[in-house]
Amino acid sequence: MKNTYLFPNSYRRIGQILAIPSALLCGYYLFFADGDLLPCRMFSVLSFELFSSIEWFTMVETDAMRQISIVLFTISLLLIAFSREKEEDEYMEYLRSRSMRWAMLISGIVTIVVTLLVYNLAYLYFVFINLYLILILFILKYRIDLHRLRKTGND
Repeated sequence: MKNTYLFPNSYRRIGQILAIPSALLCGYYLFFADGDLLPCRMFSVLSFELFSSIEWFTMVETDAMRQISIVLFTISLLLIAFSREKEEDEYMEYLRSRSMRWAMLISGIVTIVVTLLVYNLAYLYFVFINLYLILILFILKYRIDLHRLRKTGND
C-alpha cells in the first residue's frame, strides 16, 4: 500500500531523539522560566501585551529558545506520529485512523471539561498543553494498539 502522507520509518527515531530535550525545554518555559535563555529581536506579524495596543508587523524582543523548543517539539511529535512502519499494510492504516478518531474524541472531551472547570491563568496553561494533546494521545493509542497486535500475532 502506497501512502504518500507518511514519513520514512527512520524518521521516527529522529523524532524520538528530538522529543525528549524539546519537551523538557517546553516544560521549563511553561512552568519555571523567569528570564530569557536566548534573547533576541524577532519579526512578529501580530503582537500585544497586557494593557497595551495591538501591533502588526513589528520587531519584538523575545526568547528565541522558546520558539525553537516549541517548533522542535511539534516536529518531533509529527515525525513520531506519521512515520511508516517497517511492514505497512491496510490494517496499519485502519489502526492509525481509529487511533486518530479516539485521540480527537478524548481531546474534545478534555477540552470541554477543562473549559467548564478551569479558569484564569491555569486555563491558558491548558490551552498551550492542549495544542499537543491530540498528537500525544494519538501516538500513545496507536503504539498501544500496535503492541497488542504484535503481541497477539506472536502467540
